[in-house]
Amino acid sequence: MATYRLSAKTISRSTGRSATAAAAYRAAEIIRDRRTGLVHNYRARGGVVHSEIVAPAKSPAWVLDRSELWNRAEEAERRRDAQLCREVLVSLPHELDDPRRKELVRTFVREAFVSRGMVADIAIHRAHEKSDQRNHHAHILVTLREPLGESFGPKVRAWNDKALLLEWRQAWEQYVNRDLERAQVPERVSSRSLADRGIDEEPEPRQGPVATDMERKGLRSHAGDDRRASKARNAERRRLREERHQTERRIHADERHQGPSREQTDFGADDSRPGIRSADIPDWRARRERLLAASYETDVRNSRLARYWRIARFADGLRFENARGRFDDLGDIIVARDGNQLEIRGMLDVAELKGWRELAFTGSERFRQAAMAAAVERGFSIRAEGRDAEILRDIQRHEQHAPTRERLGAPDRSERPTR
Repeated sequence: MATYRLSAKTISRSTGRSATAAAAYRAAEIIRDRRTGLVHNYRARGGVVHSEIVAPAKSPAWVLDRSELWNRAEEAERRRDAQLCREVLVSLPHELDDPRRKELVRTFVREAFVSRGMVADIAIHRAHEKSDQRNHHAHILVTLREPLGESFGPKVRAWNDKALLLEWRQAWEQYVNRDLERAQVPERVSSRSLADRGIDEEPEPRQGPVATDMERKGLRSHAGDDRRASKARNAERRRLREERHQTERRIHADERHQGPSREQTDFGADDSRPGIRSADIPDWRARRERLLAASYETDVRNSRLARYWRIARFADGLRFENARGRFDDLGDIIVARDGNQLEIRGMLDVAELKGWRELAFTGSERFRQAAMAAAVERGFSIRAEGRDAEILRDIQRHEQHAPTRERLGAPDRSERPTR
């Protein structure tokens, strides 16, 4: 699908760069830098689909000569750390053909840059043969001064305003989407961040030219490893989202054909298994929570629970096990094998991670009493009726008069991480 990118940076002498070298490389041309005497020859590089210079209507003729343009931009700057030009990099929709991509860039450049008095040097590149073949993009070098007579006038400070960059980003979104619509392509792009759009993915880290060159030669780089790891994490997020959507569709289909089940309207008073439920999950969500238990597996594996429990995924949820206990998170209920103190501690840790606030309990009276006492000490609210309400009152009275003692919720020294 179409991807969005518009980034801008300045090319400065303080980083050892020059406008002449940048222009020659991006346009695959040869330019001699009159200030340094260096010849920048990049005619042998490929991948340049189109290059041109776009300037305001009343500009002198020399601005349309790439070598003259950027040599005079260099000569206009006296400082050793001078900013020489600005580079704007945009991704082009692979769904469009070359003529449409070229016209898209031209139109945007005229209205975003040239209309303000900048001279823009465009170089449209196709994807490198060893990279994603959809990676069509354009490098746009723009001047920081307006051309004036045989040289440039003073720098225009307004062109460095951060608000202007935001305006360019939003405008590029509009131009791309307009051309996609004209081409009857359903995809759209957005200048907003993933977080602002509510997308649970992390932005891929940028990979600079050095790392990119290493990767193309078959060498691994730290930046490349970071990018691959980010892609893998995002792929896992997408897999879990799709799994969740499929589960929700199955739930809706079941509900249409079968109607509400007892599981959806009862906390399971007949269930004798030692278990902890979230009492504040609405009845209609109980079955859904059970089926979606595995969707937060990554958070669990990154928590302190992973130090003490082996965590395994199975058909109904997540299993936590070590030499002294085992319990299963089934989504709307966490069920223990034996109901011992260690299992209770782990079950409450999971309940905290899941964000449960009010708990209900199943199983033997002995288990319910121990689990409720631990939950009260950890600060959970308890929903209790009948005999459980009596047990809870006894626990609360005992808590009021008991001396300070070790909290059940914290791991004791006898526990050791089990892998």
